[in-house]
Amino acid sequence: MTKQEILRSFDAWNAHAAHGDTYSLRRKYADRLEKLLDCKIPIHRKINSNKLARDRRRARQCRCIYKKQHKALSLCIAEHAARGDHAVGLNENKEVTMANVKLGTKAVGSIVKIKVNGASKDFIVVQQGNPNTSTYDSSCNGTWLLMKDIYTTSTFGNNNSYKDSSIHTYLNGTFYNLIDSNIRAAIKQVKIRTRTALVPAAALPPAPTA
Repeated sequence: MTKQEILRSFDAWNAHAAHGDTYSLRRKYADRLEKLLDCKIPIHRKINSNKLARDRRRARQCRCIYKKQHKALSLCIAEHAARGDHAVGLNENKEVTMANVKLGTKAVGSIVKIKVNGASKDFIVVQQGNPNTSTYDSSCNGTWLLMKDIYTTSTFGNNNSYKDSSIHTYLNGTFYNLIDSNIRAAIKQVKIRTRTALVPAAALPPAPTA
């Protein structure tokens, strides 16, 4: 069997296996072949992956990081609370700080506490900076937070249009006003990509912003 035949056979298996969660397995075998054949062998990204799936995986990864670090973080928060410096606020440059540390310097997966309707809530740092400049504009450059626990439940709206949804109205009105006033002063207005309702995916034009 020639080198080219081996590579063609591996590439066919690699493309088929990429439909499943097999990246580590395929990378292991590719590394073995690279040593045997003395050449670089690229492997496919998971084929059924998309932006939403990758964002969900990132959120799951952040939650896993949180669980692993929870004990240490709890001890750290307790120490800050004992000193009375655990509150989140703004410094003189209107930068969000926690325990005298800028929020923009917190590692992804870190937990910060922000008051919502007067009660302290856990938020996970899920992104620092613009995640993809080809998808998001400069308004999205900053610290991205995800509330750890579900705060409330609601209907999405009458159709699949986010910009016209009741969720969008609630988040930018009722919920926004529940956030501590110091934090509201640092929250940015950003543009996000949305899809219009009831349009086949194959027929969708470039997504508008809202």
